[in-house]
Amino acid sequence: MRRVLLLIAMQALPSMSVMAEDWRYEDADVVISGNNRSPDQVASFYEGRGFPKAMIDEARQRCFIVWGIHNKTNHVLWMDLEKWTFTHGRAHVARTTRAQWFKRWEQIQAPQNARSTFRWTLLPETLDLQPDEGVGGNVTLAATRGPFDVEFSFVVGETRAKKIKRVLIKGVQCAFD
Repeated sequence: MRRVLLLIAMQALPSMSVMAEDWRYEDADVVISGNNRSPDQVASFYEGRGFPKAMIDEARQRCFIVWGIHNKTNHVLWMDLEKWTFTHGRAHVARTTRAQWFKRWEQIQAPQNARSTFRWTLLPETLDLQPDEGVGGNVTLAATRGPFDVEFSFVVGETRAKKIKRVLIKGVQCAFD
């Protein structure tokens, strides 16, 4: 079921832009690729799905990076966005979590169908990536001018052993109109 949902989400996400990959990392264990989306691209995507103006205005204020992750190992890679870090120089770049989005949607009384659609465009907060499994979706951050670094951290192994896989991608940037 997860793979079907992933395929649906990944088919929708590229329609937001015709941009090539902006960032890519690959080794024997994992492939990570990312693209940024401008506020106009984000707004067009959600407007095309009937989102109300208040939701679109909220989304336009954030930085959207679409990340794709593929587990190339023979082990489970445990993904937990709370373990990822986003830094601009020495400053932390704030990530908007699903819970924060859901709270905001509740505050502005966003329609349930738009909330559900928005939810499936986000990268899951946690996921056990099985061998040869991939996942993709948006990670939303505070709109930040200039390049920042993303450190991805995964726990490796079926029993969540203490082995940690870390990947650093430098020079990630938000898109602006």
